[in-house]
Amino acid sequence: MTMAIAENTPHVEKPTLLVDNVFTNGTWFGWGGGVRENALGDNTFDFWTSTSTASAGISVDMGSPQSCDGIGIAAHNLGTVGATVQVQTSANNSSWTTRLSVSPLTDTTIFGVFPVVSARYWRVIITDGPFSIGVLKLGRRIIIPSGVSLGHVAANHAERIELLSNDSIDGQFLNTRVIRRSGKVNLDFGIVPASFVENDMGVFEMSYNEGRAFFYAGSPLSLPKDVAYCKRPMGGSEMRPTYDGGELMTLAFEAQIYAG
Repeated sequence: MTMAIAENTPHVEKPTLLVDNVFTNGTWFGWGGGVRENALGDNTFDFWTSTSTASAGISVDMGSPQSCDGIGIAAHNLGTVGATVQVQTSANNSSWTTRLSVSPLTDTTIFGVFPVVSARYWRVIITDGPFSIGVLKLGRRIIIPSGVSLGHVAANHAERIELLSNDSIDGQFLNTRVIRRSGKVNLDFGIVPASFVENDMGVFEMSYNEGRAFFYAGSPLSLPKDVAYCKRPMGGSEMRPTYDGGELMTLAFEAQIYAG
């Protein structure tokens, strides 16, 4: 997992979620080759594969200023090809300011955070390709006001590996083959304000229950490897925050982790 934090980013000690994507809300265009639509949905099986060895990117015109402070990338080969990702903003589609830059060393999930910026034009530039990306989200993150509860299993320790093994009749170990990789965690955030659940979490609760995927970080500052691209598990229950009296609620839900 790769966690990237820009200087002066607030709330980096808190659990963070990202489900929004400005590229699906505005008018975008790209350069450097490839089918960018493949990276703008939730699926990890189709890819935006660039053709340029120099740079490729995608830019979006939101029509009016839109706030963002997070980017998530999954199902990619950016570490293998040695690429660098930059998030940039502009007020006029001419002069651009870099808000975050990350050069991942591996092909695991990337989550990047930066101070909230409001801009009409946003773009992501990737240099030193060509590359492939399955999922790209850029938007406003949801910051959980509490921390993860005691007993929390971090995403980098949540992998489940199903094996097909054979032993000989006299007990000798024969071939072992991995037949399925996945991951699953229980995201338990304990007690949070009811106002947070009813307001900040409202859109996310609906999207989670409907099976939309999202990016998660347990604590960008303290748990930099607790990063994942997730969705509601197949057969898992809906998110159901419960009242604990007064203005407090308990927030917990399961997440299936993309193990690519």
